[in-house]
Amino acid sequence: MKQEIINPFLTSARAVWKEEPGREPTFSGCSPVNSALTTKDTTSPIRVNGSIDGHVLCGFDIETVGSIASMTSARPIDCVDDAAMSIVVGLVSHISGQAAVVLENAGFPCEISHPLAFTAVGSMTDTGHIPQLRGHL
Repeated sequence: MKQEIINPFLTSARAVWKEEPGREPTFSGCSPVNSALTTKDTTSPIRVNGSIDGHVLCGFDIETVGSIASMTSARPIDCVDDAAMSIVVGLVSHISGQAAVVLENAGFPCEISHPLAFTAVGSMTDTGHIPQLRGHL
């Protein structure tokens, strides 16, 4: 996995996280992942097509979803409801949109699917033999 492909998602995540929820996350590195990945409590998959090809899986635990939703809405949200999921999808959409611009400017034009979010703790995703990195924020 090339650093110039991964970095746009990580830097976009940090920038958007700082802007929207209003807190800068701590980046603690990347680790390789085999083809099967177990999702966290809430997962937002993104499909990347074009000069690069693959998937980006953004995983959030329940506490993070509630925290994000509460910080970006006018009311406290203490459960993962439709409003919280909509806020997560909006955040991930903002991250992937910024990453797409950075990738295109770096010579990797691509299309990125509109993200969705689902809750399915322990779901296994398998990307075949596509190498993956997990960024830890």
